[in-house]
Amino acid sequence: MKRFAVTLCALVSISIACGLVSTPPEVQAPGVATIVSETMEAFPTEEAPAFEGKAVAFQGGNLTIPPGLAAGVSQTLYPPASEPDVPPWEVTPGHIGLALDGYALQGTFHSPEIYIYPAQKDPSPPGLSEDVNRLKDLLADPGQPLGESNLPSVPFFNAGAVFTAQEELIQFQNGAGVRMVTQYAQSMAKVNNHELFYHFQGISNDGSAYIIAILPVSAATLPADSSDASPLPAGGVPFPGYADPNADFQAYYTAVREDLNRLPGDAFNPDLTVLDALIASLQVSAP
Repeated sequence: MKRFAVTLCALVSISIACGLVSTPPEVQAPGVATIVSETMEAFPTEEAPAFEGKAVAFQGGNLTIPPGLAAGVSQTLYPPASEPDVPPWEVTPGHIGLALDGYALQGTFHSPEIYIYPAQKDPSPPGLSEDVNRLKDLLADPGQPLGESNLPSVPFFNAGAVFTAQEELIQFQNGAGVRMVTQYAQSMAKVNNHELFYHFQGISNDGSAYIIAILPVSAATLPADSSDASPLPAGGVPFPGYADPNADFQAYYTAVREDLNRLPGDAFNPDLTVLDALIASLQVSAP
């Protein structure tokens, strides 16, 4: 499968002041646009090859679907929800969901969808503001190691990441963010292709729109699902099982992370670089 390079080019933020002032100007903290611009300047730039995909417009934005990834996009407008009977992870100021119809990988635990939230509007899912701040910190210091301790999480999942791998900063048309491959669970769990997904979180240059992408993927070295009957492919990491009270699950997740980090993008289905190309095509504004 053809690999798509994602351009990490610098975004230029120019501020022009007019007229004379009698007092010194107030010093402003760097905004998101400045942070993104300086972040992308820290990366070597290269021209991303164009691809013939399907252009899709949605409320407040557009994207291009790479060939073979999906047939189209269905848009859902989620209304504001914050009533007392609404679960915390379903609280929203109102957001957009973009479901990828006819996605290349079927029958997975997660549905392929891109969510766009207003980043500066309440009420928001618990943890969303923390995710925004974590992402800003990452973009402000792109040289820092990427790992579970500083990566944003999915605020509307009633679970947490058991591991992350393949972390990279990605630029889209009017913003930037971070992608990873991960699996979420409420307890120790076997890493498998039924639950594995590509996770992206990003913010627009003006700080108004926050993007969360959940796109299922499978990896060549993982079992099909969590069943004991599912064979482990060659090169995969054996799951320690639940019977041993002294099982070292952290060592297992570390080994899985190292294994997946060794794989090239095309050892995943869909190819990670194709998913990067989809994200890179995004142009968004706040709902």
